[in-house]
Amino acid sequence: MGIPARRAVAKNGHRATAWFEVREVDKVALIPLCQTLPPGGDRDWTRREVDFTPSPKDPFLPIKLCAEGTGTAWFDDLELVEVAR
Repeated sequence: MGIPARRAVAKNGHRATAWFEVREVDKVALIPLCQTLPPGGDRDWTRREVDFTPSPKDPFLPIKLCAEGTGTAWFDDLELVEVAR
């Protein structure tokens, strides 16, 4: 699942957060954050966040939610905000 990229001011920091739950999934990613689960991994609703600063050469912020494996993943409440540095 992907959503449109957002143009950002490269000097500003940003925070991406999302909730996810997985059953029988090998890997879950909130790009630019990636969290690896053990094979056949299960996890109840978990909130993850990552702070980052975009590159001055590429000020777009692609946000991507993905899961690898044959199981099921649920994502909710994706948020992208500017944060003070």
